[in-house]
Amino acid sequence: MLIGIGVALILLRAGIDVFVQVTMISGIASIIPDIDLKYKHRKLMHNITACLLASLIVMLLTSSIMYFKAFIIGYLTHILLDMTTIRGVYLFYPVSNKSVRIANLRSDSFMLNMIGNITGLALILAWLIMLFRA
Repeated sequence: MLIGIGVALILLRAGIDVFVQVTMISGIASIIPDIDLKYKHRKLMHNITACLLASLIVMLLTSSIMYFKAFIIGYLTHILLDMTTIRGVYLFYPVSNKSVRIANLRSDSFMLNMIGNITGLALILAWLIMLFRA
């Protein structure tokens, strides 16, 4: 979640005025793919189709391009990170039933999760530095 928030803050060049909104939307979006934990995990919600449909719903509900972008960045960051795991994700489901992965990491690794959290915090710190240097 922290990586998705950090990436969204940096890519959107979010100002302090929208910090809370971007943080909430990208943070929520980065955990939404895991609502399929009990049913076809990493298949039903871990794909481009689900990401685009959920992002479109956010756009229709909010009429905000910034919220749409924050949501899609958070969601895609989650999918990209899960693509580094042994199991991968069904990126093109329902068109393809093939799992896609780019590495062989274990998602239950304490060390890997700590590195992810530290990376997310470092991205948020980088955003803060960019913000106050501008």
